[in-house]
Amino acid sequence: NFIPIEYGKFSIGSNLSYIKSSTESYNSFVSYMGDTLTNISNKKVRPMMGQSDIIFNGNLGWSSLKNILEFNLALSYNSKRLLYVGDGEISDEYEYPRPSLNFTSKYTIRGIELSFKVKNLLDSEVLLGIENNDVNTIYYTKRFKPGITYNFSFGYSL
Repeated sequence: NFIPIEYGKFSIGSNLSYIKSSTESYNSFVSYMGDTLTNISNKKVRPMMGQSDIIFNGNLGWSSLKNILEFNLALSYNSKRLLYVGDGEISDEYEYPRPSLNFTSKYTIRGIELSFKVKNLLDSEVLLGIENNDVNTIYYTKRFKPGITYNFSFGYSL
């Protein structure tokens, strides 16, 4: 064994997805009221809304031999994704990449389970914006830090 079993059980895992998707809209469409309207979106061919081209998840874990104590560290990353389709003079709005690192731990003994979780350890900023490709510039429409979230829980099994 790479790591002796008396040190506990280690785990590592990851996945990576590359997704190339797009959609093409028609020159006109029928509204929910039944009216035929002209499509004034900026791009007739665009990425699928909400779909990142690249998605990565990775985790590193450890548990004691009898699973009394467990720790897990997980990293997630999504590439840029379209949030809103622009029309006329309003550009498409995107959510820009940000990593998310989360930690979980659990202690279990005699039916009692204590867990502690921390989300967004990197305190990554959320960035939304529109792009002006003529001058290769991003104009941020919203930027904020959702903060780091802590959670402590207690459970009992009969």
